[in-house]
Amino acid sequence: TESTMRFSDFLAAEWKPALGCTEPGSIAYAAASAAAQADGPILAVQLLCDPRIYKNCYAVGIPHSGHQVGIRWALAIGALLPDPSAKLEVFKQVNADLLGDAKRLIDSGAITVEVARERAE
Repeated sequence: TESTMRFSDFLAAEWKPALGCTEPGSIAYAAASAAAQADGPILAVQLLCDPRIYKNCYAVGIPHSGHQVGIRWALAIGALLPDPSAKLEVFKQVNADLLGDAKRLIDSGAITVEVARERAE
């Protein structure tokens, strides 16, 4: 019948490619998408984050980052990525220059993450 779906069709519709853990990838993708709307260079980034996302991203490695970990690195890298169209594979664009710029943002205190406590379970 028309209401049934093959399992392979369901998987193809629901699964999306990702590079690394999806939580840092989603943060970087969101930051890259927001930064693409900016009129100039990114000077600071603030994130209000769900506690579950924060927990799942806190110590996770970031692909192509030289062993950097965590939500602030995902956010800083994402905000500096040139093209958000890779979605959850945005870390493919990471290079040494971008990592240096991300480190400067982090070290300057320009990357801030706040956990939305009212959403905690």
